[in-house]
Amino acid sequence: MRRLTAAGRLALVSTGLLLVGLVWGTVAVVRGLLGDWDFADDALVPVDSEPHVVSVATDRPTYVWISETTARRCTVTEDDGTALTLAEADLPHYLPSGLLGPGWIATDSFTASSSPVTVTCFNRTPSDLRVAIAADPGTPALALVRRQVVPLLLVGVGLVGLVASAVLRLRARRDGPSTA
Repeated sequence: MRRLTAAGRLALVSTGLLLVGLVWGTVAVVRGLLGDWDFADDALVPVDSEPHVVSVATDRPTYVWISETTARRCTVTEDDGTALTLAEADLPHYLPSGLLGPGWIATDSFTASSSPVTVTCFNRTPSDLRVAIAADPGTPALALVRRQVVPLLLVGVGLVGLVASAVLRLRARRDGPSTA
């Protein structure tokens, strides 16, 4: 059985990095096309004028996220029936969607003292629209790093490793077999 040379080991590791980067990048592109902002199932509230119970964080602001195409008005009450004041979102929070749907915009925010809360969203006519009640799911810039920068780095390092492996093999072939 032949021992794997340094160039062979480098080529093997580089190919692995290249494949991981390509798979990661492909998954990221597909998720980007579909829109990958995942809200918890109970956080998606139909705009149907009916009350819905939603679990929320009590240690940070919770936002009312609307689809770009949703016209809505929502009310939020705690378990004891106290109506929570919805304030305009403190910063412009926008979660871009993929090519297949509209993005999400945080329009209002509230801080609950207990969880769960009851959310009722109204629309002029009954529809299948939904709003999301959730904290900020993270910085879109971090999602960009996760979806694009990391796979590109893996593919780049893999390609550099394959080129280095080829150079090592060519040098070894040019210099002839070693007499060690």
